[in-house]
Amino acid sequence: MYCPHCGKSLADEAVVCVSCGRPTSSATPGVQDSRELPGTQYGIPSLVCGIVCWVFSFWLWPVGAVVAIAAIVLGAMGVRRRGRGLAVAGIALGGLFLSELLFYACLGVALFSAGF
Repeated sequence: MYCPHCGKSLADEAVVCVSCGRPTSSATPGVQDSRELPGTQYGIPSLVCGIVCWVFSFWLWPVGAVVAIAAIVLGAMGVRRRGRGLAVAGIALGGLFLSELLFYACLGVALFSAGF
C-alpha cells in the first residue's frame, strides 16, 4: 500500500504514514487507485520527451534542446515516485542529448577559430 498523500510505500496494515504522519484511513486497504500513487504521471512523459529530443536532434536542434530540458525536469519530478525507471531513462536521454549538443557546439567553435 502507498500513502495517499506523499506516495511512500507502507505496510498493508498501516494506519498512519511514517513519512508524512497523515492518516491512511481514506484509502481502502488492498485496493490501489490513481490517488494512492501521486507523481506516477511524470515517468512516461519524461521518457517520451527523451526520445522525441533525439528525433529533433539533426534538423531542429533548438526544439530538441527544449524537449531535452523538459525530459530532465519531468524526470526529476518523477524520480522519487513509482515508475522512476522511466523517469531515469528520460533524464539520461535528455542529458545525453544536451551533452552531445554541447560537444558539437564546442567542436564548431574550435574549428571556426582554427580557420576551417
